[in-house]
Amino acid sequence: MRVRERGSLVVVEDTPGCLWVFGLWFVAGGALALAMLWIATNRDELTRRQTMAVVGIGTALVLGGALVVGQHRATRTTFDRSTGDCTRTVRGFLRRGRRDHFRLTDTRALEIVRSRDNDGDPMALLRLWLSDSRSLDLQAQPVRGVEHVERVGA
Repeated sequence: MRVRERGSLVVVEDTPGCLWVFGLWFVAGGALALAMLWIATNRDELTRRQTMAVVGIGTALVLGGALVVGQHRATRTTFDRSTGDCTRTVRGFLRRGRRDHFRLTDTRALEIVRSRDNDGDPMALLRLWLSDSRSLDLQAQPVRGVEHVERVGA
């Protein structure tokens, strides 16, 4: 998560770039494995069982990578102190974002939501509460460790 301040604008961004690259790496590897069934010069030497194994592994890699890419979102929240307008955009990889508009005067609280991962390590994310009891997560993915989120939220 990154917070930038430019004049009267404050921008809070959270982009899962490394997770998108990680997922795309699996998609590319699976696609290459599947493509080898048609472009490899020794493809005729594979038995039916070996071909089915390549299809299964390649498909699993493509689907697993697509799942990783598809389930992680990027968020961008802009606070304009001069106009009082705020916008939060949540988007997926190569997809148009969904926008939420609200007024700066509608913000009520900034909460640090604490949780634990599968190993029991602390995780946290920033949640903005609005006057109509609506909450907007300023991050799509919780951050490991609480210190960074506490510094940003302070």
